[in-house]
Amino acid sequence: MPAQFDSMGLRFLYPDNWTVAPSEETEASSGMGATLDIPGGGFLSLEWSPAADVDEMISRIETTICEEYDDVERENTHWDLVSPDTPIIDLRFYYLDLLIQCRFVLLTNLPAADRIAAQQVFSQPTAAEGSDEEEADTPSLAAFTQGDPPVLVVQLQAESRDFDKNETVFAAIIKQLAEQSL
Repeated sequence: MPAQFDSMGLRFLYPDNWTVAPSEETEASSGMGATLDIPGGGFLSLEWSPAADVDEMISRIETTICEEYDDVERENTHWDLVSPDTPIIDLRFYYLDLLIQCRFVLLTNLPAADRIAAQQVFSQPTAAEGSDEEEADTPSLAAFTQGDPPVLVVQLQAESRDFDKNETVFAAIIKQLAEQSL
């Protein structure tokens, strides 16, 4: 029986042997991010983010990974289950002796209802708002109300064999996210 994720203005089914990992404090308080852990290693991460320039966001993601790991290979890819203009990049790198595959899907063309739901998530007051402890990199409601629509950044990552084994599940989740309307 599949489990259901119902948070962050998103709803989708996922395997019941996956677990929703505890979010970091900033993500938990803002409702902006969640991670689902895959048995055997790997994860699916979701994060709402403002993006005036999606290409710049992709560049930042790639730069961050390249700073952390050597010899990162990048490939732009496409899934037939999402719009052809949906940015999808695959990054491959070695960690210890394992080949890691990391796929980023930036869902920029979600139905209007999903964007409204995301903006409602960001309008919820948090304990960190207005405090000096709030991180500068944490998106705020102001970023979304000033014309930058929210982008759902989905990161799928696992060792290459586990990635291949779970790719159909990843695809089913992406399809649910791309097609849902609240």
